[in-house]
Amino acid sequence: MNQYPAANPLLVCVEADRNKGRYLNNEKAAFTIKVYCNNLLVNHGEVEVWLSKDGGPLVVEKKRFDLSEQNPFQVIGTVDEPAFLLCQAWAYVDDEKAYGEKMVWFRSLEDTSQLKIELIPDRQNALYRCGELAEFTARVTQQGKQVTDGKLELRLSREGIDASVARRVFDLGKDKTLKLSGTLTDAAFLYCQATLIRDADKSNPQSAWISVGYDVERIVPETAMPEDFKAFWEKIMDNVRQLPMDVKLEKIEKLSSAKAAYYHFSVNTLNNERVYGFLGIPGGPGPFPAIA
Repeated sequence: MNQYPAANPLLVCVEADRNKGRYLNNEKAAFTIKVYCNNLLVNHGEVEVWLSKDGGPLVVEKKRFDLSEQNPFQVIGTVDEPAFLLCQAWAYVDDEKAYGEKMVWFRSLEDTSQLKIELIPDRQNALYRCGELAEFTARVTQQGKQVTDGKLELRLSREGIDASVARRVFDLGKDKTLKLSGTLTDAAFLYCQATLIRDADKSNPQSAWISVGYDVERIVPETAMPEDFKAFWEKIMDNVRQLPMDVKLEKIEKLSSAKAAYYHFSVNTLNNERVYGFLGIPGGPGPFPAIA
């Protein structure tokens, strides 16, 4: 007998052990999975869990859990390079099915030996009203220490392309405070661009930039829609519709199973070009969730 009728559908909750979901390469990420029905933890059925890198066909780990033995339960995974780790969980209870997922981010340890230029606005949300001053503070460090040779140019401009709103060149050996202020009188983004000028970087100058927004809710496109755009786009779509469909599938046998078949695929497009990607087709009658 089905103890959990469709009126009270299953719910699969997947949570990571870090709220922000950020990890260093090779650290372990722990996912806690809970299966509910009508706000109560389910005490029978099964859950299949996949851990995969970047949500692609390269599965890091597959496990199956018996909900009569444990609910909630935990799975642990890691990756050894910058990537996303996706935890997917499929619950099967009586004739009901449910799905949940959580994605976390892995990154490499910051290399403190590399030169680093930081630009910090005086407001954490980086939002201002027209006419208000925005002050930017710059820091130049290497191996955790302040760089004291060379010069740093700071430049403020509207959208990073117009004439300078403010500009100053600092001597890193003398100037201990690197700050520059400016404002905009219309809704747009104010860019702060930094360029390090020193002999050691002549062949590969170091630079950085950051932007803050002024009255961002009032920003409008600066160019108008071309009068012939609609006709141009309709012609493009007509040309696409006239292309004979040419889909090529190459099955990835080592990744495929009774649960899902995986393929390299490509499809033809305009100008004799092709678009490429991966395709995963679940086994069974479905319906199934999709990740694109």
